[in-house]
This record gives sequence, structure tokens and C-alpha cells, in this order.
Amino acid sequence: MNSNNLANVSRLRKIRFVSRTFRVLLTIGVVLMALVASLALLQGCMIALGGKVIAGQSMTVHIGFSPNQFFTISSDAPRVPWLVIMLGTIKLGSMACAIIAINRLFKLFERGIFFTVDNVRHVKMLGCCLAVGGVMNATLELMAPQRQIDLNLLAVGALILLVAWIMDEGRKIQEEQELTV
Repeated sequence: MNSNNLANVSRLRKIRFVSRTFRVLLTIGVVLMALVASLALLQGCMIALGGKVIAGQSMTVHIGFSPNQFFTISSDAPRVPWLVIMLGTIKLGSMACAIIAINRLFKLFERGIFFTVDNVRHVKMLGCCLAVGGVMNATLELMAPQRQIDLNLLAVGALILLVAWIMDEGRKIQEEQELTV
């Protein structure tokens, strides 16, 4: 093996290690968040099904669907507008899809696959998910009393979509050059 080949093998090992480590940490974070959400849901269901509610000591949950919009859910005030719940659920779903896209992208990196159609597809999916989350966040912000709009998530999603488009065009150019004799 020449020195260039050894350097490439070393780089690939580093990429595999970092990708695997990131995927493990991402999985641990998702599992912990799901566990906390499940426990909160379980406690809420127990109260809803006739569990003992003690005034001032019962479960009170503060739900924030956007930075400026919070709702307090307790035995005294369990009302959240359905539109807010629906938009918050769409935002949460888009963020879950973004996590899936990142996980799949790093799985490809772990295998040593960098500039393929699959990579571009996962980067596009990540950008779309973040853009949808940004739109939902902006809509929720408009519904909040403060009406302060934060478009950062939407801008990041659009930027990632631009990067995905450039990656795809570069990949096509490289494929055309490889086919040219």
C-alpha cells in the first residue's frame, strides 16, 4: 500500500468512528426524550382516568409549541386550542423525520458512502423537514400573543436544500465526466 492509500484508510476509519458515535448519541437522546414524554403521558392518563388530584400538588405541565407560546395544562386549565395541537404535532413530526434523515445520512457515512443519490436524498429530506418545522413554528408564533416571528429554522432548511441541490448537480457532473473517455 502506498502512503496515499494508508492516509485514505485512516480518514475513513475516523469518519466511521465519528459517524457511529454520533448515531449512538442520537439514539440515546431520542430514547431518553421518548421515555420522559411517555412518563408525562402516563401520568396525565392516570389523572384523566380518575387518579387522585390534589389541588396545588397535581401534575402541571407547561407545553411550549414555540418560543413565545406556552400553555399550562393542569386539572384547573386543561384547554389547548386544537389548531395549536395540530400545528405542534406537525412540527414535532417534521423534527422526528429530520432526526431519521440525519441518522440515515450518518449510516451512509459510516459505510463510506459520501456522494451518491441516497446521500442527496437524505440531505434534501433533512432540509424539507426543517423548512416544514420552520413554517409551523412561524405559524405558531403568529398565533402567540407576542407575535414575534423566528424564521431561523426555515432559513436553515432552505440553506440545506440549496446545499443538497449543489451536491446533486456536482454528483451529476462527476458522473458525466467519468463516462467521458
